Amino acid sequence: MFTEIFWNRLQLNITVFIVVMITSYISLHSQIDTLHFDTKGTDFWLTFPPNYHIGKSNLRNKYDDSLYIFITSDKPTSGKIEYIGARGVPFTTLFSIPDPTRIFTFSIFYEDFELLGFNNSGSLGNRNNSEIVTREYFHITSDYEVTAYAHNQANMTSDACLILPTDILGNNYFIMSYNSDGNINSYSGSLSSSSTPSQFVILATEDNTNVTIIPKQETQYNNRNTQNILLNKGEAYLVQAKITISSLKTDLTGSEVHSDKPVAVFAGHQRSTLPNNFTTTYPTRDYLLEQMPAIETWGQNALIIPYQQPYNITSDGSDKFRILSANDNTKLYINDVFKANIDKGEFYEDDITGPAHVKASAPVLVAQFKQSSDLTRNISNNNGDPFEMLIPPVEQFMNNYRVINTQANQYSNAEKVYEEQYITIVAPNVSLASVRLDGNPIPTSNFLPVPTSNYFYTNERVSDGVHTISCNEKIGVYVYGYGDANSYGYVGGMSMERMDVSPPQFATIDSCFSMRGVITDTMENDSKIYSVISPPESQVNVTVKITSFNPYASLIDFSARLNNFYDDGEFEIIATDSMGLYSTKKFEIPGFTLSVMNFRNGTILPELKDSYRIGKQFCYPVVIENYGKHRQNINDLILKNNNFSIIYNTPKIINPGETDTVMICFSSPVDTVLIDTLSIVGDCGIRKIQAFNLSLWGDSNKPAVKMNTDPCNKVINITVSDSTGGDFGLASVDIIDTVNCLVTIDNYLPQYENFRIEVIDQCKDAIYHLVATDSAGFVSDIIDTIQGFTIAFPDINPAAKTFEFDCTKVGIVNCQKLRISNTGLLPFTFDRNMFISHNIIFSIPQSNIPLTLNPGSSEFIDICFAPYYSYSDVQRDTFVLEFNCISKEIYLSGIAVPEITASKSNCNIPVIFTLNEIPLFTFLGQNYPNPTEDNVSVKFGVEDEGLTSIRLFDLFGNYRQTVFENNLKPGIYELKFSTENLEQGAYIYILSSGGKLISKAMIVKK
Repeated sequence: MFTEIFWNRLQLNITVFIVVMITSYISLHSQIDTLHFDTKGTDFWLTFPPNYHIGKSNLRNKYDDSLYIFITSDKPTSGKIEYIGARGVPFTTLFSIPDPTRIFTFSIFYEDFELLGFNNSGSLGNRNNSEIVTREYFHITSDYEVTAYAHNQANMTSDACLILPTDILGNNYFIMSYNSDGNINSYSGSLSSSSTPSQFVILATEDNTNVTIIPKQETQYNNRNTQNILLNKGEAYLVQAKITISSLKTDLTGSEVHSDKPVAVFAGHQRSTLPNNFTTTYPTRDYLLEQMPAIETWGQNALIIPYQQPYNITSDGSDKFRILSANDNTKLYINDVFKANIDKGEFYEDDITGPAHVKASAPVLVAQFKQSSDLTRNISNNNGDPFEMLIPPVEQFMNNYRVINTQANQYSNAEKVYEEQYITIVAPNVSLASVRLDGNPIPTSNFLPVPTSNYFYTNERVSDGVHTISCNEKIGVYVYGYGDANSYGYVGGMSMERMDVSPPQFATIDSCFSMRGVITDTMENDSKIYSVISPPESQVNVTVKITSFNPYASLIDFSARLNNFYDDGEFEIIATDSMGLYSTKKFEIPGFTLSVMNFRNGTILPELKDSYRIGKQFCYPVVIENYGKHRQNINDLILKNNNFSIIYNTPKIINPGETDTVMICFSSPVDTVLIDTLSIVGDCGIRKIQAFNLSLWGDSNKPAVKMNTDPCNKVINITVSDSTGGDFGLASVDIIDTVNCLVTIDNYLPQYENFRIEVIDQCKDAIYHLVATDSAGFVSDIIDTIQGFTIAFPDINPAAKTFEFDCTKVGIVNCQKLRISNTGLLPFTFDRNMFISHNIIFSIPQSNIPLTLNPGSSEFIDICFAPYYSYSDVQRDTFVLEFNCISKEIYLSGIAVPEITASKSNCNIPVIFTLNEIPLFTFLGQNYPNPTEDNVSVKFGVEDEGLTSIRLFDLFGNYRQTVFENNLKPGIYELKFSTENLEQGAYIYILSSGGKLISKAMIVKK
């Protein structure tokens, strides 16, 4: 009753809480739904991770390296860029965009405004800003919405990214990066100064921001340790992968960043070779940069589009893509083909071999990587080099884009950096005609299909500067450009609507032998519950009930109850929301899993039923076992009969798999019967675990004897006891006599004694005689004979142990008698333990089995030799007798000889027959030699006794002669005859036997 009232009140409280939460959520969600989030905004935060500046020490090339911010707008606007560098001095640059077709470009020399890592462009050893809180940022604000881009330009190593506005920043991120590019100095064997790491940087937009970093691999200064840091507005925290001699390719992809206030996260690589498994000495390398979107903006569908390749691209290597998961058990499909099942923080990587449709069972982040442009250090470089480009999920496509194809100048030679500029457009096939680039339609013939989707793509060559792209349907836009060993790439923009990235959640409360719970999908952006199931194969000892519901419910009740209260139960529930995100949770319900050892959930209560002597106290140990998976409490132990006492301290905790012993003691001064049941009082009830049915009386029995013999009758264990009922115990046990045996004693007087009697020679009889006397004067006399293997073969030489047969013709059964004697005290009977090993040509007639040998007697048995084929060697087998795991063997031998007969055929042709063996069927062999000149041999077999003939015909069917005709017994024969009277030519010879005709062809040559 208490449990039910408690549950009802708790359920009411939970229900009220959930209703309040759902109401708040619906109110908040209705406000959020009126907002539109994308990559345009009025407030942006930016910091630049380290690049590798190869011209740092060259004053002429040094100033080619700059940091750029490009700003575009759909309508005239103005704003400012506030920034602070390494020296801590604040700066402000005002900007104005009176003409939306023009770009505002901000550039600044990189020194003091780009973060420094442990590799300062070839100088190793200084920590600089790596894993140190650093106040270094750019803050962009504007009157009206703008789109902002960051570009880090260095000599032949640069990349760009779309800067995300502050209003779409989040609190939870995963890092998409690439493997570190570690190298070993071939001269010193130490880490090369060209080694560059995988990296990311976190930038706070508010004061007192708590950040947790969970690295996927070791970082330079904190290894794999989780880092907790506090950042104020404008403070950055750079994290770089550790590179060592033994770990050159560390990768921070899959690292987690969590914060309690929105932060901006930029990730990439200081200077990457791509792919990272090139084995050449000097592959080209480039800077990788992208701003990470919050997990809530990820999607489940993305379109991988092959890049338009530079005209002088290397044929080695390939472009890559990666797919990163934020949830466990995410299933990946590419072009509807299952590729992998990846967990949280894991990624799938492959070559870009063509357009592809990525589909996932949960939100994923997809990125494409451009390969290195050259594998050797040439004087003239190829166009292009590595860059990282995030691929927008299809769910975040937009109708309109304003993008820029960035350009930078090399002041040292007054040349533009990027020679080839491209825009990739991905559009549904139904709206290709409505796609506009800078207001102009694109020929639909330019578009190519993306497999297993209704999307088409085109890579359009464009000029530097601002471009607009629009379509009646939502489309995706990617932007990139190539220069001399240089490149950049970034997503052209995307909607940043918060997606459902959280699977349904569970809340439960336990009660005795049952559980109740709720499944919720009520967090911001959740898509509601679509299905809830409990797989029957997951249910163990439970009945699960799930409240019926219509799809898209926010809250679902479920309950479960044990079928058998004395066993644990478990089950799984799989809850899936309408986005396909699912949670699988295993629940366990504790049973009352305390019992006596090995009883568990048996239906028949264990009972101690025994007899004891009066006038003495006895104690019986009851071993209590917790056979379940949960901790159990023993609150009390109960016995009702006052003749019993319990020696045990309660309450007590028994952990899973543990045992504990309770001593139950009892006694009586008079003859009586004690009947009672031991019960355990636990948290959820009382359980009976042990029954007692005890008789107490005085001693009236002689000592008890129990014998146990091993299978080979060599060792006999005897226990003599006087410890049951009213027995008073043993007084003595004496050895009176032994013959051919050793006796050892374990003395446990007065309760019992153990005797071990071991036979010395198993081929002889053994005799023992013991006398046991108890304290009441009762005697048990123990005497017995252990039979030995007392069998002899008087007529057989004991050294040779051979029984020989004379020469025996094939087909003849030759039986001889073998004498066997019993020299022991007990009779023998041999049946299945008397046999011949192979039992093929040697055998024992069935009339000889079984064979009985009385003590001191001898008997003869028949051993028969019946060869069925002739053989030059002696034929052998073994006659075996077995007893007490011992065998006695007599070796059998005989010689088989063929039956040879010489005669003439009906045509007076000399023939010779040789009987070699008895066949399984009638056959006729090919004559030899063939062709023949004078004499020929033919082998044939006859399976049944009867008239057998061989006749000869020419090819025209004319009868020529009968070679042989006579009655033959079963056997295999060889026939030899002359062909001198036959003309040259071909003949047919036919065997006739038992109604069968078999023919062969023969050629006579003269």
